[in-house]
Amino acid sequence: MGLAVSGARARLSGPVTRRRSSPVAARAWCDACGVSVLLQDHGSDMVELCPGFFENAGGAGLMRVV
Repeated sequence: MGLAVSGARARLSGPVTRRRSSPVAARAWCDACGVSVLLQDHGSDMVELCPGFFENAGGAGLMRVV
């Protein structure tokens, strides 16, 4: 599950690693603390930002539940 945003609007900085983690998606996480940052399906411009990454994501709508 994640907060959907356009990949063009998502900017990552800091100690973040992004890796193609499966045949269908890429994931990114913080190297310093290990928190998941995002998931992106291959071929999609949309990224799903992990809600636990944000201090106040309580009012956001979910994109999907896997």
